Amino acid sequence: MARLPVHGSDAGQWGQILNDYLAQVHNGDGSLKDGVITEAKLDGAAQTKLNNVGTVPDSSITTQKLNDGAVVNAKITDDTIAEVKLAPAVRAKLNAVAPVTSVAGKTGAVSLVSGDVGLGNVDNTSDANKPVSTAVQTALNGKANTVHTHAIADVTNLQTSLNAKANTADLATVATSGTYADLSGTPAIPAQFNPIAGTNVSLSGTYPNITFNATPGAGNTDLGAIRTATDVTVTSSNGADAVLLAADGTDAGVMTAADKTKLDGIAAGAEVNVQADWNAGSGDAQILNKPTLGTAAAANTTAFATAAQGALADTAVQPAGIANFETTTQLNARDTANRDRANHTGTQAISTVTNLQSNLDAKADKLVSINAQTGTTYTLVLSDADKLVTLTNAAGITLTVPTNASVAYPIGTRIMMAQMGAGQVTIVAAGGVSVFGDPGLKIAAQYGAVELFKTATDTWLLVGRLAA
Repeated sequence: MARLPVHGSDAGQWGQILNDYLAQVHNGDGSLKDGVITEAKLDGAAQTKLNNVGTVPDSSITTQKLNDGAVVNAKITDDTIAEVKLAPAVRAKLNAVAPVTSVAGKTGAVSLVSGDVGLGNVDNTSDANKPVSTAVQTALNGKANTVHTHAIADVTNLQTSLNAKANTADLATVATSGTYADLSGTPAIPAQFNPIAGTNVSLSGTYPNITFNATPGAGNTDLGAIRTATDVTVTSSNGADAVLLAADGTDAGVMTAADKTKLDGIAAGAEVNVQADWNAGSGDAQILNKPTLGTAAAANTTAFATAAQGALADTAVQPAGIANFETTTQLNARDTANRDRANHTGTQAISTVTNLQSNLDAKADKLVSINAQTGTTYTLVLSDADKLVTLTNAAGITLTVPTNASVAYPIGTRIMMAQMGAGQVTIVAAGGVSVFGDPGLKIAAQYGAVELFKTATDTWLLVGRLAA
């Protein structure tokens, strides 16, 4: 329970006890909390005034108590404002207006006609004789009559287009009718003809719809075919069958089943009976996709076994052919020498070393760059990352931390700032940005320095010599 500190005791706890006691009715900024003062805590006069709020005695509101525009027309009863209540200037204007004694020479109950105001001819003028304004007449003058003609020369490119056309009278009749009868020099087409006499075939109909008619007769036969692995027999329904023999080395004939199988086994693009030549560079004898032979193939043939030593020995390498190969010790020594960077000469591109460029890009420069600002306002930019921003001015300076949407610093970015002049620097956050610092967001004094750290998308931590 909160209490006041006890004199002579509570050593080292007075501050905490007082803070707990004051926090019962005070906010952190020293103001009273809502609802801590009840009506019972007020003296009698204050309670009376509170209880009488809302009761306004008659005739107690003066003109000085009314706001401008507080009295509107709806609150004023008709015929309740007398002339004497008007301002003198208003009364003078009202009294200066002379009464109307006649209209167009008429007095009493006046009834006007068009002639009384100089418009006697308005209803007596025909539409054709009614005048129009100058602007209307000018616009009409620029328009063409509804029914009108143009000369050919007035239409752009019309004469040129007409000159490129032929006159209808000069064209042949077929050019406009499109009928076969209007053509000249056409051949005679018979209504029906029989070009093949005596072969049981006739034609009927008229051009272009001609029908061929065939009728069976003596000598006609139905043909068929019988195939075997080596020949084909052509059969006849009323005659002798014919056998088509397979082709041989001398005479043509049908393809046998064995020939067909052999052809199917040949790859597309394959060549027949090629005499391959290892050294040929073109032509049918050229061997494609030859492997690269090793040094053993180029060695002296005396280094190889002879055919007499057996088929497998034909390509065997003899000891004399491998005399120049290095031993394991020699290979290890060569490898050690190759790894020694002292033996390397020349240069090597960064791109040839895996991840070297990306690792270098992730490193910060050892020397800090300085961005010197002398104005009274400044908003951080992307290039300020890892820099020192100096702020120098005799007047106060406001430095703004932008949103991530406008300046996308990576999380972990750090920016240093120093107040070099007498004007105190205040760090403010743009809308949607949070900057946290203790005890405040101001640099404490001239030559004081602080540092910003980005901890989240729009969240920064400010540390250093700060003031509230």
